[in-house]
Parts: sequence; structure tokens; C-alpha cells
Amino acid sequence: VSACAHAALILLYPLEWQHIFIPVLPRSMLSYACAPMPFVLGVLSRHMPLLQNEPMEKVLFVHLEQGRLSGDSEVLEMAALPKPPRDALTTILQR
Repeated sequence: VSACAHAALILLYPLEWQHIFIPVLPRSMLSYACAPMPFVLGVLSRHMPLLQNEPMEKVLFVHLEQGRLSGDSEVLEMAALPKPPRDALTTILQR
């Protein structure tokens, strides 16, 4: 989880993440995900059911083991790649 969280921040290059970053959020601190500020948190999959019971807004979940994203529709729309780069990337990956 920690390596994946760090890799996500590297993908922002040349930008640099300036907000809260917790590579692996302990179970005892899951309520921190309710904070009204930007954050990147690594969460073990076994803690996800507990985390999803917390009152959170505008959160994007990246399920690495399942290869999918989840969250409310507004957040998913903001996370989507625009069509031209998405199509180009899909073509390259299918080679």
C-alpha cells in the first residue's frame, strides 16, 4: 500500500503534493479520512468497509487489487481522462 501511495504522488510530476499524505492509515485513525481538506491516504483493503461507514464527501477510492475507481459521480467525472488522451493511451496499451 505504501509503495502505491508514493507512486500516485510521483505521477503528479512536475507538480508536487502539498497537502496531507499518509502512506498507510492505521485502523485507529480511519476517522481522519473525514477531514475537510485534500489528502492522499493509503488504506488496507480489510479496512475499507470500516472507512466507507465514515461520513465523507467528494472522495475518490482507487481499488488497486480490483483495478477500479469508486466514489460519487461528480468525483468520478473529475477523475476521468479527457477523451483524446484516453483514446491515444488505450491504443498504445493495446499494442
